[in-house]
Formats: sequence, structure tokens, C-alpha cells
Amino acid sequence: MMARFELWWRGLSAREQRLVAVGGSVLLVGLFYWLVWQPLGNRIEERERQVKSQQQTLIWLKEKGEQVLAAQAGSGRNMDLGGTLDGVVNRTAFNHKIKIARLQPQGQELQVWIDQVAFDDLLMWLAELTDKYGVRVQVIEVAREQLPAGMVKVRRLQVSRPQ
Repeated sequence: MMARFELWWRGLSAREQRLVAVGGSVLLVGLFYWLVWQPLGNRIEERERQVKSQQQTLIWLKEKGEQVLAAQAGSGRNMDLGGTLDGVVNRTAFNHKIKIARLQPQGQELQVWIDQVAFDDLLMWLAELTDKYGVRVQVIEVAREQLPAGMVKVRRLQVSRPQ
């Protein structure tokens, strides 16, 4: 194979050899650019966009979290402690148009799962539960997954109420 190339190369004039060498170099640089450099640059740009988006989401979540904490701090007045915990959770969720996927009582606590809910609606519902009914959020696990923007899945919400 190498011998064939060598014979072919020697058969070319000096001008043709320079032309093939320059063309081959340009071809190698082009292949490197299109097969390595450009895809790598595209991946870097995509990651930078993802980081920026996640930073914006984090800032938004911090703002909403501060609002929830402020709402919880003022929760000591005008509380309605009537009704069962699961009754209050069901009734208020229905009023906020939140569809609960599953409820599971655990002693004095209640675990709630919601498949899809607007994050703002979730925060407003939790603020009402806290402010009006004295419900305390013990644990909350929220995921965005493949849902539309602003929508979240509540993997686990554990709430309790003082007796």
C-alpha cells in the first residue's frame, strides 16, 4: 500500500506535489474543525445555556422560598384548626385546582404526591395550608423532569398539624 502511494507520489510533478500537500493540509484542518472543534464548541455553548437557565431557576426558587418563609412566619393568626388533616389538604387542593395523585396517612402526618402542578399554584396552596390551617411542611421533594416550563412534580410532600 505504501509502495503504491510512493510510486504515485513520484509520478507527480513538483507543482502537483505542492498542490496535493496544500490541499491535504486544508482537508485535514477542515476535518478537524468539523469533526472535533465545532461539536465541542456547540456542547460548551449548550452547557453554558443550561447553567444560566438553572441559575435563573435557583434565583426564582430562592425568591419564592423567601415568600413562603415570610408567610410561615406570620402564620400564627386566624387559624382554622377544625377538620382532619387529610380533609383540609383535599379541600384546599380542590379549591386551588390541584389534583392530588395519592395521599397516605402516617400517624399524625400525611404524605402527598402530585403528578403535575404549576409551581406558583403549589406555593400559594402551601401558604394557605400554613396560614389558615396551621399545617406544617415537614418534607417536600419537587422535581421539574420533562414537564412544561413552570410545572413541577411533587415526589413527596409530608405535612403535619399541631394537636
